[in-house]
Amino acid sequence: SLSLERVAHLGLDYARKLTGSTLGFVGFVDSRTGNLVAPVYSGDVWAGGESKTPVFSRERGLIGWILREGKPLIVNDVASDPRFPGVPEGHEAIERLIALPIFSQDELIGIIALANAERDYTNEDRRVLERISSLLSIAVLRLKAEDALASSEKRFRSLVESAHFGTLILRERKVSYMSSALKELFGHVPSPFSFKEIQGIHPEDVERLERVLHRVEEVGIEALDTEFRYFPPSSDGGKRRMKWIYCRLKRVKYEDGTALLLNFIDITKAKEAEMLINDRLMSLGRITAGIAHEIKNPLSGINIYLKALKRVLEEGEDPEKGLYIIEQIRAASERIDSVIRQTMDFSRPTPPRFRPLNLNEAVRGALNLVGGTVKKGGVELETDLAPHLPKCYGDPQLLSQVVMNLVTNAAEAMRNHDGTKKILIRTEAGEETVVLKVSDSGPGIPPENRNRIFEPFFTTKSDTTGLGLSICSRIILDHGGTITVGESEMGGAEFTIEIPLDRRRSRR
Repeated sequence: SLSLERVAHLGLDYARKLTGSTLGFVGFVDSRTGNLVAPVYSGDVWAGGESKTPVFSRERGLIGWILREGKPLIVNDVASDPRFPGVPEGHEAIERLIALPIFSQDELIGIIALANAERDYTNEDRRVLERISSLLSIAVLRLKAEDALASSEKRFRSLVESAHFGTLILRERKVSYMSSALKELFGHVPSPFSFKEIQGIHPEDVERLERVLHRVEEVGIEALDTEFRYFPPSSDGGKRRMKWIYCRLKRVKYEDGTALLLNFIDITKAKEAEMLINDRLMSLGRITAGIAHEIKNPLSGINIYLKALKRVLEEGEDPEKGLYIIEQIRAASERIDSVIRQTMDFSRPTPPRFRPLNLNEAVRGALNLVGGTVKKGGVELETDLAPHLPKCYGDPQLLSQVVMNLVTNAAEAMRNHDGTKKILIRTEAGEETVVLKVSDSGPGIPPENRNRIFEPFFTTKSDTTGLGLSICSRIILDHGGTITVGESEMGGAEFTIEIPLDRRRSRR
């Protein structure tokens, strides 16, 4: 799992190496005091070789100034700066300093700082720290999402303990009492009672519910909890929307004997919220796994080019050669910056922004995020993008999310596949649409499941939420398009997406 301290250590080590700094730290704001506590540091921070966590006052020194102003700082002659006093007692002397604030959703949460390089710090050093700061922001966002999920689970437990959707009391399987809310939900409830006789319970859940009822009724277990999927009758006779129902069965004293108390709660909204968060975290986890792969190559290139540049300068070679090397370093730096920007765009989604776009743009954006991870899994990734594709109206971030979900789903479906592992992504122009096809050579999707895979929570795997394809379907429908699935020429699945060219048919 993503560790904030691990990301901070890695980022700090990279920054020190790239800037030649002898020491540095990453600190976070103490919400009680407003001071900066720096649990992550590298180099010889303490003059006497001590090992303790530095704490910087908000009211004093250069670090205190950043905490108050929220601005980056480069000081190459610290001793002459009037803001300097304020370093913790016993801290190594600071001669040069570069430090940047770390923000999360516009809130200053910490500072990353480097000190005592053998040369003056420059704006290029500042850009290095900005990229590390961006990674730390992503890590903090993920941890906040995990905290939100834990809080959601806590609120749900409180709801279960204090509120009942419907109540049923059984004595020897005969209905002694049923609340009006439960009558409205289930309609007719059979007596003698059996979950098998209630219309609308998901077939896969019926036998489990009967086993739970038997264990409380016959085996003598005091109480059991379970959940099941239920399709209440539609008022207009249309398609029925699935609900998640929580059920608690408990043996109780009732009148002059023992009875079974069944409490039912509609937890659909809580379940959807939980699964949406989990789906988002899973997506972020896949992206995070790919960040190291995407950044490693350009970072290695930068180190190689820096060595080459040093040789050019020392040996007095042609200045044009040096300029060429600098240009290559800039290109590698922009590649890292591009990966970080796209990752942050995904982790901090904004409301849909429809604009004219080339669908190939969304495809490339998705592959920049997950392509490296997919290829590491032994999957061949091939694209056939139409060179003169007409523009459609859409949100590039949302369409990239669709492509990313389809590609990662295909890769996961081929994880244990013995044959060729290949994914092909094609774009082409239709009559009044642009067409995107994502095909794979995996096991494919059985015909009986093809009409259900876009339903919320439908999944044939135990480790997924079943929301990924449902979200894809919703996004495409919001664009006025269609998404269908069939069999690919390679024998696996093929998803076909069509987006209208006419703006009036989009965003409906």
